[in-house]
Amino acid sequence: MLKKRKKARKAVETFQEASEDMAYDLVDVENEDMAFVMVGFEDGTKGQVTLSQLTGGHENDLEVSVDVSRYSMT
Repeated sequence: MLKKRKKARKAVETFQEASEDMAYDLVDVENEDMAFVMVGFEDGTKGQVTLSQLTGGHENDLEVSVDVSRYSMT
């Protein structure tokens, strides 16, 4: 787990290539950016819940995806 992270001093694009002259501050990490939760249901079905603040291209949205051996749906 990281105790400090770089925070850009001005707005940058997601996944923008960093440059040596990019100004940033080191800030304390107060929460986790990502979590994985394994779940099991009464019928034996297993699943995983992924929670992320890091997924590029998904700003302020909620996505539910069901992926099984024969199909998937979102």
